[in-house]
Amino acid sequence: MANREPAGSGRAACILAGGRSTRMGRDKAFLPIGGRPAIERLIERFGAAFPELFLSIRDPKPFRHLGVPLVVDPLPDGGPLAGLVACLEAARAPVVLAVAVDLPLAPPAFGVKLAAEVIRRNVEALLPRAGGRLHPLFAAYARAAGPKLSARLAAGERSVVRAAATLRHAVVGADFFAVDEPTLLRAFTNVNTPEDYAAARTVWEIGDLP
Repeated sequence: MANREPAGSGRAACILAGGRSTRMGRDKAFLPIGGRPAIERLIERFGAAFPELFLSIRDPKPFRHLGVPLVVDPLPDGGPLAGLVACLEAARAPVVLAVAVDLPLAPPAFGVKLAAEVIRRNVEALLPRAGGRLHPLFAAYARAAGPKLSARLAAGERSVVRAAATLRHAVVGADFFAVDEPTLLRAFTNVNTPEDYAAARTVWEIGDLP
C-alpha cells in the first residue's frame, strides 16, 4: 500500500481512473496488460517511484481491494479535471503527477523527471507534447495550482488542456526525455478503443519501451 508522505516533502502520483470507458465497452482499468490488470501494473510501477500514490475514481467499490488511497471525483460529470483537482487537494507532496489509466505504458521515470522539473523551473504545470498534441493527463502539477484549477472547474470548464493553459506552465518534448519522437509516442499509447488496446499489448509484449 502506498504511504502518505509528510507534508511538503517528495512527490505524489494520481492515477486517474474515473472514466466511463464508453468507447472501449469495458473498464479500461482492468484490461489485462502482460497478464495483469492495467491498474495493478500502474500501481506497481508508479508506486515504486512515487512515495505518495492515489487513485482518482467515480465508484470506490471495484478498487478497494487494491490497497491504495482512493479519492472520489467530487463532480460526477467533471471528467479528469475533477479528479485532478481532488488529488491536488488530497496530496501532501508539493508536486503531483497525473497519470491517466488509459496510458498503461507510460514510464515512471518520465513522471519523476517531470515532477522534479516543476520545482526546478518554478512553474505550476509541466506538460509533454508528443505527436503534435499536448498530454495533460501525463503531466506534473504543483499542488499550489489546485485552487486555480478548482475555480476553472467550478466555472464549468471540463478541458484539462484549457484549464492548464491558465496556469504558469511549460511544455516539453522528446528531447526533454532524451528519447526520439517515435519512442515518446509509444510511451504515450492511449488505450481508448479495442484497436488501441491491441496496439498497447503488442508494445508491452515486445518490450519496446523506454
